[in-house]
Amino acid sequence: MKKYSEEQRVELVKEYYKRGESSTSSIRAFSSKRTNQPKVGHHTVTNLVNKFERTGSVLDDKEGMKTAKRTVRTLKIIDRVRDFHRGDSSLSTWSIARNLDISQPSAHRILRKDLGLMPYKI
Repeated sequence: MKKYSEEQRVELVKEYYKRGESSTSSIRAFSSKRTNQPKVGHHTVTNLVNKFERTGSVLDDKEGMKTAKRTVRTLKIIDRVRDFHRGDSSLSTWSIARNLDISQPSAHRILRKDLGLMPYKI
């Protein structure tokens, strides 16, 4: 979500409820007042309204961020990936991820950023 000011967020939520809980009409009403700014997306409005209904505020949700998923790139996992890759360096990131029970993007990030390995190109 783009950073909107507190006043803009409040205005978006007000327009949403004033227009019968329709994100499309609230976006039109909000955008008609701001002709030189990019249009607000549907996900922005729904996320903002959900945040308002959950917390009663349109400010950034610091409480919700406490439960955000932590990174899997710990030293222990990096060492496991390094050892696994030493055993067979021709394995794909998918097979490494499956065998070590981590996601494929995490395996790819560990190989690239932490171990400094690059994919082979013909």
